Amino acid sequence: MQKFQQADLFRRRELHYLYVKMTADMNVEHYDALTYDFSTLKRRLFHHASEPWEACAQSEAYEQLQACQDTIGVGYEGWVPIEQYNKAKAYERNLKADTLGAAKTEGERIRIQENWIFDDFCEEDYV
Repeated sequence: MQKFQQADLFRRRELHYLYVKMTADMNVEHYDALTYDFSTLKRRLFHHASEPWEACAQSEAYEQLQACQDTIGVGYEGWVPIEQYNKAKAYERNLKADTLGAAKTEGERIRIQENWIFDDFCEEDYV
């Protein structure tokens, strides 16, 4: 089973890279948006580099984020193939419900609700 999951993960990543390459060749404006300076990866790198005293916590948080993305089926930059969107949203809703249910205090539940990692956000706040 683990071999299958690894092969599937590799296939999805390969598909993602092909998508980015084809986008760069065929849809320059969309590619520019995907590679804009404040993309998810660059924001993560900036925050990680600006807070070196929290390196262990950051590593743990990144591993948890990666596990959540893998569970939901979200690609590296948060993309999901359109045919898998409804399934991914259902997984995300279940993950959120489980996470809220595991919160130990009402304050923790509020913070999770207000800062849920898969919620939409205004990208202009990061420009």
